[in-house]
Amino acid sequence: MLLLIPLFGLQVATQTLNQDTKKSIYEIISTNNDFSSLDGYIKNLKMEGMFNSSSNITFIAPTNSAFEKVVSYYPIDIYQDSRMTKELLNYHIVPDTYDSDKLINGQLLKTKYNVFDRYQMVKVYKNNDDDVSIGNSKVIGKQINASNGVIYVVDSLLNLPTTLDNVMHDEKQLKNFYELSKQSGLLDYLSHSQIYTVFVSEDNLEGLDDLHKDFLTNPKSGSALRHFLRHQIVEGLYYNQDFPNGDTKYETATKESLTISKDDKGNVKVNGADIIKSDVLASNGVVHILSTSIPSKDISKELDLRDSLIAINATRFVSLLENYGLGSFLKPDEDVTHTFLVPPNEALDTDNLSHKEIESWLKYHILSSAYKPKDLVDGTFLKTMSNSRLGGSNRQRILVRVNNDGSNSYDFHTQFSKLSVQFGNVGNAGDFIKSENNIIYPLQNALQLPRSVLQTLPTHLKFSSYIASLYSSSMSKEIDQTKGLTVFAPNNDAFGRLGLLTNYLMQPYAQEQLAKVISFHAAIELFYSPEIEERQYSVPTLSKEKIVINKTQDGIFLIGAGAASGEDTSVIGKAVQLDILIDNGVVHEIDHIQIPSGLSVTNRQLLEASNMQSMINVIEKSELPQEVLDGTKGFYTIIAPSELAFSKIELSKLLNDPEKLLRFAKLHVIPSYIPRMIMLNGKRDDSIVPSFSVEDNENAIHKELTFAGVDFDTLLSEDNKLVLRKTPLGYSVSVKGSLQESGDVIEVGRVTSGGGVIKINRCLMPYEDSSTGDLSGFTIAMIVIGSLIALGIIGFLAYYIWRRYAESREGGVSLGT
Repeated sequence: MLLLIPLFGLQVATQTLNQDTKKSIYEIISTNNDFSSLDGYIKNLKMEGMFNSSSNITFIAPTNSAFEKVVSYYPIDIYQDSRMTKELLNYHIVPDTYDSDKLINGQLLKTKYNVFDRYQMVKVYKNNDDDVSIGNSKVIGKQINASNGVIYVVDSLLNLPTTLDNVMHDEKQLKNFYELSKQSGLLDYLSHSQIYTVFVSEDNLEGLDDLHKDFLTNPKSGSALRHFLRHQIVEGLYYNQDFPNGDTKYETATKESLTISKDDKGNVKVNGADIIKSDVLASNGVVHILSTSIPSKDISKELDLRDSLIAINATRFVSLLENYGLGSFLKPDEDVTHTFLVPPNEALDTDNLSHKEIESWLKYHILSSAYKPKDLVDGTFLKTMSNSRLGGSNRQRILVRVNNDGSNSYDFHTQFSKLSVQFGNVGNAGDFIKSENNIIYPLQNALQLPRSVLQTLPTHLKFSSYIASLYSSSMSKEIDQTKGLTVFAPNNDAFGRLGLLTNYLMQPYAQEQLAKVISFHAAIELFYSPEIEERQYSVPTLSKEKIVINKTQDGIFLIGAGAASGEDTSVIGKAVQLDILIDNGVVHEIDHIQIPSGLSVTNRQLLEASNMQSMINVIEKSELPQEVLDGTKGFYTIIAPSELAFSKIELSKLLNDPEKLLRFAKLHVIPSYIPRMIMLNGKRDDSIVPSFSVEDNENAIHKELTFAGVDFDTLLSEDNKLVLRKTPLGYSVSVKGSLQESGDVIEVGRVTSGGGVIKINRCLMPYEDSSTGDLSGFTIAMIVIGSLIALGIIGFLAYYIWRRYAESREGGVSLGT
């Protein structure tokens, strides 16, 4: 209320002064108490003469209260800085006379304030009620006419125009451009003395897709954002009033052009966007606010590969590629395309990795071709650009898993797909991106390069026997370091199925033989299961022998020298888990160990390794042919009782009876290939379905056993045959025609000649040498029970006949009537 009294008095004074034009501007100012602060200001600068002698001046005169506002906002003595004061005073002086009736809204008045070698403008605002403001100051009352010009009394000092960077900071509608300029380093560009006209919208990224926005606002986008913003800057000063009617092209700071169109009503468009607020003044230029953004044509183009990666914030991935000599992958090449599997920045930890390891690891995130979602097939192995430890032109593979819920769809318009994909064991973290014919999949984590076979397989307990055999055979280093291997790794059950042969191979003295077996399972060629055609391959191995790989519709099979035919399922190995990736190749798990032809194992070696010395003694003392124990070409199958079984008979007596010993020994030797018997953990293994045998030579095939039993000749005679049959849990061996108990099979081992050893739990006796002492308890019990029943029946019949006879003698028998 206190301010209204002097203002009201000032309005009355201006009405009175307006009638007297004989006084100069300074005379009016100096004689009016409401301008005492202003008068002191003028005297301090010694500018009284200018206001007295100069003509045609429009003076914007602040009242005392206006100066009080300045002191409250800026706690300084304005009289202490003559430079600032003179600049401020000159900004209130317009070297021309403007009557208030002729002022129009948006009109620009040139002041005496000069900075950057040009006189600064002040803008006039006039509403429908003819209320006038000049710059940030409201005009109070009517103009005061003086002999040398006019005075406009205002309620505050004018704010000196600042540079473009400060203007954008203070203007709400320019905040977006200010923040983007600050991020891009453009603010420094806008703070210099160079004069610019800037066209700005409230959202300068409007109309761009998310990828372009993310790229431009990423701190690692380099000069891209700066370039984008400079497209909206024209060098030179162009106020709204300076634009001519029609279409005019203006070159931007990026050497592009803006088309500015002005119609007859004064409406202006910039590249089709309306100017909704013109002439936001700055000391080094002017800003025009637009209705919408005017992005450069360049930015509307598809982002290149590097920029696309920056857009998804894969900045560390890009940096690593460039720092480790892989920047060429980021350069456009129409003839070479890739798929980039991009981890988040925080997942790319290179600590404790060598330069070579990092390079190989990064290449593992780049596929050798561009794969859109529609190109991905579940369960396939894709080639990467990493050839770590594979040798030659071979490339590491990565397994891709694609969901099958019907979402594997590709939209060629949006270029995005809602798809769940897993590369290795890492899932995608968002939609894929197409860039320059390359494809980008953001990942949830970094991929892991395949590790060595000695690091990978021990994590699977089922390979514990294989790992042990690698070290026992001293093959671990060769398997681990040879490049480009396909390893067919037997699981623990495979070692179990070898039975007695495993016992032998794991002996310290059989290290060389074990090495032959292990090396025979390492093919010197890469075979990833999806890339194997349905046919037979004969491939070299580390053992220098070739092994046969056969792919059928039933799976992938491995055939070594021990197979009687391609259908011998008791020997042939089947790949039961495929494609375990290792750094120097690939591993396939198999269920049967294959025997190379160069491996020589005899019956004696199996018996010795399994501590069956008694059977060796029996055969040696009976003077059977040496080939039975030590032959490598003839086929003999030894039915070997265990040491426990020998302990239940009088072995010493048997050994001292040459004739009986010979008969015993011959009975336990079958001059035939060992039958197909699959044992695992002491029981018959029915996990492998038997197939039909090939009957080229009855003695040269591995016969298939049945529950009814199969007869086998022995060395003893044609009349002394052994019957081998399946039992509910395993196999048994019995003497044909004998009542003695059969022996249960404990373990089996095949030798390289085709024969082998069948370990049983009892000793068998020739038919003519068998006695009740050799019969089983059950058999003896049945004989005893049968005899007692027979004796009872005979006794009953005898008693019955005797009674009839006695009655007839006594006349007790009725003769009838």
